Amino acid sequence: MRTKEQILKDTSNIVENATGVFWNVVANLVPEAKTGGIDPTWENEFTSQCKDVVKHWIESNIIEGSRNYNVNRPLDGGTEEFEKELENLLKCYDCEMQTETFDAEGKEL
Repeated sequence: MRTKEQILKDTSNIVENATGVFWNVVANLVPEAKTGGIDPTWENEFTSQCKDVVKHWIESNIIEGSRNYNVNRPLDGGTEEFEKELENLLKCYDCEMQTETFDAEGKEL
């Protein structure tokens, strides 16, 4: 079992794999896109922010000395299952954003 420090050292690899899955889902949800690149400045900022969030998540969810590092992984089917679940979540988010309307006070119309 890896220590929290060992996992934190692997943050770049974790983010690289996770963002690859993220962009695959985005590309599948936007088939109209003809290319897949973004401005390098945006890519660097996105990667940096992802690393910060993953580090925070690791710090918040791995308790040293615990015998069980299972941090509520609902998806045990690997990358393919994760991609499907992320795609479904993004579709639901998109639907919610298009159908819910709020007034200036935040009340649903």
